[in-house]
Amino acid sequence: MNWASNAGEAERMETRNWPPAGNREPTIVVYADLQSLEALTGIAARGGDILAQLFDYAILDGSDDTWAHALPTSTKRVSLEDLGRTLPSDSVFLVGGPLVSKRIDQLALAGYAHVYNLNEIAREMSAKLRLLVALAPGFAGSRVPAMLDPVGQTEPHHTLIEPHHLPLPSRLVFLVNSLPKSGSVWLCGMLEHVLDVSGSDRVRISHCADLVFDQNQPNLGGAVSLVRDMRDVVVSWFYDVAASDLRTGFERARYPDIASFYFECFVGLIGKSDRYFGGDLVGWIDRNCANYCPLIRYEDMVADPQRALTKVLNAWRIRVPEARVAAAVRAFEPFRLRKAGGPRDGYVGKMYRRGHLRNPGSGNWQNELPAEVLSDIERRFADYQQRLGYA
Repeated sequence: MNWASNAGEAERMETRNWPPAGNREPTIVVYADLQSLEALTGIAARGGDILAQLFDYAILDGSDDTWAHALPTSTKRVSLEDLGRTLPSDSVFLVGGPLVSKRIDQLALAGYAHVYNLNEIAREMSAKLRLLVALAPGFAGSRVPAMLDPVGQTEPHHTLIEPHHLPLPSRLVFLVNSLPKSGSVWLCGMLEHVLDVSGSDRVRISHCADLVFDQNQPNLGGAVSLVRDMRDVVVSWFYDVAASDLRTGFERARYPDIASFYFECFVGLIGKSDRYFGGDLVGWIDRNCANYCPLIRYEDMVADPQRALTKVLNAWRIRVPEARVAAAVRAFEPFRLRKAGGPRDGYVGKMYRRGHLRNPGSGNWQNELPAEVLSDIERRFADYQQRLGYA
């Protein structure tokens, strides 16, 4: 999951005209490889023919599309460029293959929230175990089946009999749940380093309501809520969208200044998108806290990143030597990373190369926000700012 967002999401979502949700069947989209596809269809009898008929679309990106020949002709083919014009925003994606992290990122950037990792199924050899892994998000019993519960995680508060030590169980994944532009890539980098899972998709970014779906994973090892002063979020998000526009083929940025970005994009995106609970950001934070999800303020992470990282690890009951925590903080010190151009590989490296470290620090809004934007933030997001101590 990571799960970043930009203004293009708002534009795509507004141009879609979907039928009312009602009782209509979900749109199922497969974006995988032959091995993960066979693992899924192998659950069914008679070679999986029944399951193969369930796919409505297959995404082709030109990397290795030979697997699509295994699908029936009734499964429509769609390219990445046509996602926003073709697929409903509530489509369900089954993603797999060696490029799974990249593919999940692409779907997250396009604003899709219902994404399942087929590689989790492909790791199991038994068709029965694959079936249980596939059904895990719908588990409703009192005790998770042992084969799906590698850490004895039988309560919603993720209570463990014993704390974890490195190396961690290979199936565990961890989530950084945040508003965009709140330091999630930075925190992911430190977590990957300290947990020794660098270059994998085991530390993922999710944005706000993404966690509603992500938290049902039976192998979830922990999640953290990461927040930031809304005034700095607006400034950082504006620059990210402007850079993304130029990088993705626009002749010039669609929003030439912070005021146009804020009033023409940001307000509507936060206030109406299901991904941000229709603007109920205080409710988002309170839901996470009610589920024992640690809360980290970006500003506190800037002031003392080692303390913030230690707080997360303690909440997840992962025992890591203090020297290792300090090493992770040094390795991802923002100004050093900016000078070096970021890590060489992995998800975090890719995001840094795309410009996700513009101007680290807090309080940049004081020199950037126009008066009319500042006044509107203080009124519109007053509850959020007060809840988190920014007012």
